[in-house]
Amino acid sequence: MSRSIPPTSDGHVDTVVWDFGNVLVRWDPAVAFAPRWERERFEELAERAGFWTLNDNMDASIDNAELVEELALRDPEAAEFWRHYEEHMPSSLFPDIEGTSELLHELADAGIAQYGLTNWNRTLAPEIPTVVPGSTRLKGCVVSSLEGVVKPSPEIFEILIDRYGLTPSRTLFIDDREENTAAAARLGFHVHTFDTPGGAPALRAHMRELGLPVAGAPAPGQ
Repeated sequence: MSRSIPPTSDGHVDTVVWDFGNVLVRWDPAVAFAPRWERERFEELAERAGFWTLNDNMDASIDNAELVEELALRDPEAAEFWRHYEEHMPSSLFPDIEGTSELLHELADAGIAQYGLTNWNRTLAPEIPTVVPGSTRLKGCVVSSLEGVVKPSPEIFEILIDRYGLTPSRTLFIDDREENTAAAARLGFHVHTFDTPGGAPALRAHMRELGLPVAGAPAPGQ
């Protein structure tokens, strides 16, 4: 369920910060492995490879080379599975999350300052302008792998605040992971946890509650 957590202090919201993966662009790593492996094998091979740890390391700009070499010695197929992902990462991204990029454009057209804060690896970082819908309209972005720190660490939020002069009590932060929105809320941000069931309509309604200049949701069937 989409959740909104109030900030620690009241303030007029005039800034929005977006996460990217599964908010503005869908990330489905299993797609990157087709047609080499059947999708049904993704969870098995991901566990054998330590996929999520290796992926988190990339987001934090931690070198995986030694881990992958050790993996290749004990499980060659799992190592090949990971290396295949490294070579085909762009195919895991899909600009098909309905409604969020439209909200970003509406806010940009209204003059609202918007930024990005994303756990994203160095290989894909140069692709952000082309693969993340609406990202070229952001005034700036903090990318985990370029900073060496990932969400939900308070440090990456402090980098965002300091770099762009943000006031958390005047800023809405949107992310698909509750641990990240909870971390932002502790720093005083307005937050919205984005998920598929509530989707963009729930986010739009929350933005309107905060006084952000977005249109009302269309009537059913329109």
